[in-house]
Amino acid sequence: MQEETAHKQPSSRYELDIILYWSKLSMGLLFGFLSYMVMRLSDLTWFLMVPLLLIIALLISVVVITFYDRRHNTGMSFKGIVWKSISTYTGTYLIAFIALAILSFFWGA
Repeated sequence: MQEETAHKQPSSRYELDIILYWSKLSMGLLFGFLSYMVMRLSDLTWFLMVPLLLIIALLISVVVITFYDRRHNTGMSFKGIVWKSISTYTGTYLIAFIALAILSFFWGA
């Protein structure tokens, strides 16, 4: 007997999670390299760059979630949008940020 596999269309929240994952991963890589370049060319420290760029990345993800919410009408409140931005894949952002910042330091030093 052959089992039938039902091809379900992913829900809008699942698509949003995928978009957030890839955006935070790519922002982590980009901002990790950017932090190295800024620290190399200025007197800013690592302890200032990490929170500053994290706040910028979280604001960008709030904008992404807001535009996605308006387009697909998911009905999220502003508090829910901010919470989703903070709680979803921030660890992925930090890991990518630190990994590329360290690699940039060793390649560029």
